[in-house]
Amino acid sequence: MIGSALCGMAQTMEQLIAFRLIQGIGAGAILPVTQTIIADMYPSEEIVFLGLAVVCVLATLLLPRSKQNAAKESA
Repeated sequence: MIGSALCGMAQTMEQLIAFRLIQGIGAGAILPVTQTIIADMYPSEEIVFLGLAVVCVLATLLLPRSKQNAAKESA
């Protein structure tokens, strides 16, 4: 949350880039921790449904890149 607050207070583009870096590191640290907590909360039979979350995360990461590649090829 500190990274987000800093991004909101950025006054120059350089500050915004630096603060986005901080924000990204924070988000990268939080994601595995939350997944570990969720995996500990549910019995192993229900963890199968967490696979859907993994698919959603992968789609979020890969879909924008595939759209960029398609746009480059059509241009």
